[in-house]
Amino acid sequence: GAKIAELHSLKIKFKIKNHRFNLAGLKKSFSGIKVALQKIHPDKVKSISKRLKNLSTSIDKKQKLVLIHADMFAENIHWTKNKLTGILDYEAAGLGHPLFDICIALHALCHDGRSFDVKSAKALLKGYQSKKTLPLKLKKQINAFMEFTAIRLLITRLKDFEIPGTDPKAEHFKDYREMEERLIEIDEWNTANRFQRLFKA
Repeated sequence: GAKIAELHSLKIKFKIKNHRFNLAGLKKSFSGIKVALQKIHPDKVKSISKRLKNLSTSIDKKQKLVLIHADMFAENIHWTKNKLTGILDYEAAGLGHPLFDICIALHALCHDGRSFDVKSAKALLKGYQSKKTLPLKLKKQINAFMEFTAIRLLITRLKDFEIPGTDPKAEHFKDYREMEERLIEIDEWNTANRFQRLFKA
């Protein structure tokens, strides 16, 4: 969490593009598989389209953008004897909302495959806030960004592994259904406002 905050605190002295997984990029990626997906999973086209439409109004587009990694998964974070020694693969990096990195990390590092681990999630957020303050207005966006990042992962998995005739873009198979289950869990957490409560000690 602290290292993510340090990245977000960097002063950028040159022009860089928005990261490719932003909402516009995600809609473009979904549009590219929509016709093929409609033939095999029309129900998924309908549900994803609805979620993307809702996110278009629920995500604060006026939030100041920072440099984000945009791919903060465990395989890109290296540890030596419980000490973080490096963060790799900045291919997807660019300007973005700080919560995008935070929420991807919550998905990747604070979920055991069955549910979110509250202790590790609180530790990640505490570490972040030890280096960079998250204003209340931004904290209130975490519900939307947990859904947004889960949809990003769902669309990527559908694109890479489910559409017939496409070559896998990732090395290891990742089942899209895991992210559908994750979205159900996120809906439940959002209803109970549990993500925002993670910010409290």
